[in-house]
Amino acid sequence: MADGDTPSQVTLKGEGIEFLERVCNCADREDVVVRALKELNTGKGLCHEEWWEKDGLVLYQGRVYFPLDGQLRHKIVAALHDSPIMGHSG
Repeated sequence: MADGDTPSQVTLKGEGIEFLERVCNCADREDVVVRALKELNTGKGLCHEEWWEKDGLVLYQGRVYFPLDGQLRHKIVAALHDSPIMGHSG
């Protein structure tokens, strides 16, 4: 993805959909994220270069921002760690 480009579509299947819903619905965000989203909503500031929001999903430099939800972060790491692709079974 080139600088300034925003993703047009994200496709998730299975457990990823549950994670995405929790990420989008989580209100526990760091102060820097809250400020960036306020700037995006007002159209003021420099946050447009690094931050954007699409369909409730917050992105920073093209990557999904995961909120301060320790349980959600743990579940995501466990799901990735325990996947057959990673070669771990527990």
